[in-house]
Amino acid sequence: MLAAVEQLHARHVIFDITGVPLVDTHVAQALLQTAAAIQLLGARVFIVGIRPEVAQTMVALNIDLGTIVTYPDLQKAVEALLQRDGWRRANGQLAAGATVVPHA
Repeated sequence: MLAAVEQLHARHVIFDITGVPLVDTHVAQALLQTAAAIQLLGARVFIVGIRPEVAQTMVALNIDLGTIVTYPDLQKAVEALLQRDGWRRANGQLAAGATVVPHA
């Protein structure tokens, strides 16, 4: 992940944990450490798709997401980024030379 952020000069990274059924201390720590490293490289980190039971577990474990912004789903996160960065939709397509890089 960190190499991709550097190579692509990424400004934003979205972690989609929609399919994650359980977050324990180990998973949360790995997520937060990766997010902190990405932020040190200059990119903003977003987490989407936190399910109610995962949210409840994260609160019970006192997991502080700090500066990480959350959205209910990937669509809301992308819409917010497009609006924030002043991108427009032209005939259903992203304008302003948008590049979408799929995850591996």
